[in-house]
Amino acid sequence: MKKKEMSMEGRILDELILEVVVICLIGGVILSWIGWKLIRWIAGKLYFQWRSRRAGVLLKDMDGLVEEVRWGCFRISGKEFQKDIRCVGREPSPWTDRRGHILEEAMITGIWNNDIEILVIGLGIDGALQCPKEVQDRLRERGIHEIVVAPTIEACRMYNSYVRSGKRVALLAHGTC
Repeated sequence: MKKKEMSMEGRILDELILEVVVICLIGGVILSWIGWKLIRWIAGKLYFQWRSRRAGVLLKDMDGLVEEVRWGCFRISGKEFQKDIRCVGREPSPWTDRRGHILEEAMITGIWNNDIEILVIGLGIDGALQCPKEVQDRLRERGIHEIVVAPTIEACRMYNSYVRSGKRVALLAHGTC
């Protein structure tokens, strides 16, 4: 009978060891995944800072609404904006609806019900964002008379010019690639 009890104790100990090993393995996988995500996030932030400093000031127009553009950063009416911006008339705000590098109609937000006659779309500092003709056609169908698509620096220059001339204009601009 003692032999059977020891065998039962041995099985319980074996199961306990197995559970501890499985928990440690799962914990290790989870910690590795979190570590990888953290490393990617830190690397992204460092790249963002390096690229911004390396590029320097790409547009400076102290008389314009968009006063300064650097890679990933805009200064509009004295306020700093990171990544992507939206300006409707003279009102800037972050443009957080863009996902990926092919513009879709659903990403064009915050400009409707503002009586816009011109929409200026900035395709990024490097021009990586694409605005398909179908999207532009759909915007025209929805009442925007003129759509200007250009790399972000040129788009900001044009937007400033339209604002100075009193046009009803909106700007959606991608601030990085």
